[in-house]
Amino acid sequence: MGRCRGGQLAIAGLAVVALLSLISACSSSVRTHATTLAVAQLVEGRRLFAGACGACHTLTGHDTHANGGDLGLLQMTQAQMLSFARIMPIPKMSSDKLRNIVRYVVSVEADDAKRPSAGATTSPYGARKATR
Repeated sequence: MGRCRGGQLAIAGLAVVALLSLISACSSSVRTHATTLAVAQLVEGRRLFAGACGACHTLTGHDTHANGGDLGLLQMTQAQMLSFARIMPIPKMSSDKLRNIVRYVVSVEADDAKRPSAGATTSPYGARKATR
């Protein structure tokens, strides 16, 4: 009987390990999907920024004398930037597209804030100054 109980404990232990592995894999898959989605939103935001905002604004983190100013200097939250973006003279677009622009701009600002050399002109998401 002791031998059988030990075997049952070993099987139960293996089942727990298998279950934990499965949960870990699912959790990792969800994080990977969320990361992929976030990157896709930033890429879309960069593209939209170039088309809708880049004629007037730059994102270098220093004064470029652009007509609309450099948005990298503002250091706004997403909520503040969204409010700001809603009053800009840009083509009509969906709320999702506008939020993607805001995520992109705020992410570039956050990158600038972390960077020791202020005014750097590159980002992990690509060139800062939007060109047409």
